[in-house]
Amino acid sequence: MTKRTTSCAAYGAALGFMSVEDAAVVVHGSRSCQNMMFSFKSLRELEKRKYRQDLGPLESRRMVCTEMDEMCAIFGGSERLEEQVRFLLAEGWRNVFITTTCVPGIIGDDCKRVAARMESSHEGCRVGCVEASGNMTGDWEEGFNASSRVFTGYMDREPDQDDSINILAERYFYYLNQNIDDRVLKILEDFDVRVNCRYLYRSTMDEVVGFKRAKCNMPVIDDYISDTVLGQVSFGNTQDVLYAPMGFDAYLEWADEMSRYYDPKDSLPATLEEIVLEKERVVEATEENCRGKRAVIYHEETDRIDWEVEALRDIGVDCLVVAKNPDRGAVLRRNPGTRVENASDVDGFHDILDRYCPDVVISDTDLGTSKVRQHYDVKDRIVSESDSLRIEAPLMKQFYPGAGLDGVVRFLGRVNDVLGGRGVGSWRLDA
Repeated sequence: MTKRTTSCAAYGAALGFMSVEDAAVVVHGSRSCQNMMFSFKSLRELEKRKYRQDLGPLESRRMVCTEMDEMCAIFGGSERLEEQVRFLLAEGWRNVFITTTCVPGIIGDDCKRVAARMESSHEGCRVGCVEASGNMTGDWEEGFNASSRVFTGYMDREPDQDDSINILAERYFYYLNQNIDDRVLKILEDFDVRVNCRYLYRSTMDEVVGFKRAKCNMPVIDDYISDTVLGQVSFGNTQDVLYAPMGFDAYLEWADEMSRYYDPKDSLPATLEEIVLEKERVVEATEENCRGKRAVIYHEETDRIDWEVEALRDIGVDCLVVAKNPDRGAVLRRNPGTRVENASDVDGFHDILDRYCPDVVISDTDLGTSKVRQHYDVKDRIVSESDSLRIEAPLMKQFYPGAGLDGVVRFLGRVNDVLGGRGVGSWRLDA
């Protein structure tokens, strides 16, 4: 069966390579391919700058293109690629990474050989390559993971380990209007720990090379990509894994685990007490609208949703998880008792809605291209009709909330609004 792709591996590899702040990225392909990557990446960075003042130069400005044309497509583009890499090295770049689009993949340019030749002839420089061949090798995820495989080849194998921590695979595509990437640093403030590398997000090449110095790795998102990256960086490794917490109980468990590896500061007990009090306050504020209600959780992109189940359970909402991609791994790591059903098509999803009669449907997609939303009479509502039953429920769009409590509390506030009949709006406990 042919897999439908929504992006391309070349762009995923470019995203991974651009996470290294002192690296130049070469897109080996046509100008149009590089222009789309540049525009998409730049727009996201500029959108984020509306709300952030502490960001450096645009990452997309470190991306260049070989601008392959008809002559290159006929006679090959390896020479042009070598010229571009030589130019960057002469300009002073010491880290150059190549991603390839469809054309060099179709005509068979040996780009890895070019990269190896350039690296061997320029002492002290690193030239890596992902032969993504556009989307011929898969979606952006495959390219992103492939960039990590290139990075692991440069990591010191047995460095002296210290009391630092690595943060892995942060991705905030859907939260450009929030300082969500600061939350992961905030939760570390109660421990005497230094961040060694924010891997595949924002780091230097020296930090990537010294990745294995850290005592532990902390993935911010528990999903397929993080699992793949962990498998790559953990080969021959003694680093332990501590997933960043999302939610009340997860935070308390994480703090207990962190205390085994890093010295807690005097501020930690007060923070944990605040978490317990905050949970009690949220439960009390939402109990009237939420206790005893039913929710269907249906995600197409998000792999693991323990935080969501645990948050809804805290406020008394019964959950049914609908898994579309069971082959991507268990959708729940810590909550094996939660009901999970598979629905690989629209009819299966309708059947679940008809049987379960949810008060709200929560998804990481708006289902806008799916026949699941074929019956509409109210915005942000999902309707399922059969011969004998009509199910209508509010539809909430939700992604990962970020590390810590802020995103989870905001999510529960939205649930409270929806189940209380006030619509899908923002909500504050102190309002």
